Amino acid sequence: MGEKLVVAAVQPRVLDGDVEANVASHVEAIVRADARLVVFPELSLTGYQVDAPTVDLAGDGVVKLVTACAATHSVALVGAPVETAGGRFIAMVQVHGGGVNVAYRKTFLSGDERRHFVAGDGPRVIEVDGWRVGMGICRDTGVDDHVRGTAALGVDVYVCGVARTTLERS
Repeated sequence: MGEKLVVAAVQPRVLDGDVEANVASHVEAIVRADARLVVFPELSLTGYQVDAPTVDLAGDGVVKLVTACAATHSVALVGAPVETAGGRFIAMVQVHGGGVNVAYRKTFLSGDERRHFVAGDGPRVIEVDGWRVGMGICRDTGVDDHVRGTAALGVDVYVCGVARTTLERS
């Protein structure tokens, strides 16, 4: 394990459905965070829209995130709807200078999420400089089984992508 792990929880400007603009605000947040690990909210690349199209992890937008992480020597955990062989998931996508991968899939879905997504298969850990990082997305963090299951993996730190939305009323 490295001597220290600097972690930043960031809230970029997120425009519902505008992945290109959201990638740009994520890049800016990664650069400004000056942290080894940068954690973003749930579904941060699309805005919290359960019916948003999935994000292409091989697309040009994601390449900009990889470039930002390479330049800052950061690892970013961004929120995105993704499609894999197992279905459509709310994911925490790990971005680093070498590429991207789905690091974690939300396990405990709620409300409309259940109609649009499949639940993930439980706690996961990534390693950053020897630190074992457990992950959760929003509701997962309030479910004792998830928290205990993540702790049982021998984590050093537990990070979460949480969405808090406000609606403007006219």
